[in-house]
Amino acid sequence: MVHQNQQFPSLTLAAEHLYKYVDKNGNKMKWEVVEDVAPSDQLDISKLKPRSFLKNGEKYITREEMRKRAVEFKGNLGLCDGKRMLAEQDKIPKEFRNFNISLPGTVLSDSSGLLYVPCLCYRGGRWYLDFCYIGIDWYGRDRFACSE
Repeated sequence: MVHQNQQFPSLTLAAEHLYKYVDKNGNKMKWEVVEDVAPSDQLDISKLKPRSFLKNGEKYITREEMRKRAVEFKGNLGLCDGKRMLAEQDKIPKEFRNFNISLPGTVLSDSSGLLYVPCLCYRGGRWYLDFCYIGIDWYGRDRFACSE
């Protein structure tokens, strides 16, 4: 499934940005890219706005609905965009600091087949890359980084 950018060339780009993780048995494992979007070619990090994926009255939504809304709300960024945001994290608006920034344009699988999306988290005065499990319902802690 390809979303906002309607291309699928960044599979190798996202894979280049992945680091190995340690599984529960202490083994170093590699993420598998299941789905990806092309990097945003006109990403202006300083102009991004945080947007909740929840609509009025909702307490949570499913992962499928969250990913549909990423496209609808123009916040369907992927891992390559997130790495660029990390490299230029001084440009990320301060209003994002209370939230995790979901990057649902990239879907990853771990060695057991569980699905994750990359996200940026702010802790200790800086942003870092993390991976959020998407097999559960999504609540209001995360935000899309939207250009509109």
